[in-house]
Amino acid sequence: MNAIYIIAMQTVRQLIRDRIYLPTIVTAALVAYLCSIVSEFSIEEMTQIYANLSLTAFSLTGAIVALFWGSKIILEATQEGVVDIQITGGTTRTRWFIGKVVGLSITLVSLSLVFCIIWVGILTYNQYGEYKPFHLTIFLFFSVYWICLGCLSLLLGTLASHGVAMFTGLGALVVGLLAEPVSRVVSEQSPLISKWLAAAVMAVWNLSYFDLKDYAVLSPPSLDLGARLAYGIGLILGLTGLGCFVFRTRDIR
Repeated sequence: MNAIYIIAMQTVRQLIRDRIYLPTIVTAALVAYLCSIVSEFSIEEMTQIYANLSLTAFSLTGAIVALFWGSKIILEATQEGVVDIQITGGTTRTRWFIGKVVGLSITLVSLSLVFCIIWVGILTYNQYGEYKPFHLTIFLFFSVYWICLGCLSLLLGTLASHGVAMFTGLGALVVGLLAEPVSRVVSEQSPLISKWLAAAVMAVWNLSYFDLKDYAVLSPPSLDLGARLAYGIGLILGLTGLGCFVFRTRDIR
């Protein structure tokens, strides 16, 4: 556990040196402010428009950060020889990979908290509404969603170059976001292969499951938050386990 903690903290410091926080936070704050301006064109649905636009922007910003820096972490570690040094020093490949997952996860969760503060601040300042405890739940699920993408990116980083991993990750992001809408339009008259494919993607990679922005303003119905959280944790553990296996068996130098 000590080795995992050390590698995780090294990863956090590496991301700080890459200046991941400042441009991401400034971009998120600017986008949220622009969304608040756009929402003022519709007086009746001002709050709902602000919530939908800004939360969608936050969601995509965090997703891009997770996909880009996940594979970049692996790339830099292999190019600089950090992997060989740390493994030679007694750290197993499994602990090294888990440490990278933990470090990236800490960064993504901290970004989510900052995004939440920005979002609630603009919401309150413009008198669109007041803070509700459920708002924190929305950003909690954003964190789970981003960590899933980060684990996928780390896995892809062990299999391909940074560019290929990034492109593949973006493709997986699109597939995950379209899984639920596509499954809704699949009917009994659809080809059997289409129904099977839609059901399979829904079961293993439904990223819309973590999107709760529609309930930021309206009172949320009885949501199965526990099942959604368990689904996300299952994805994280599954991708991390697969990443550890690939990292142990594959020469990525």
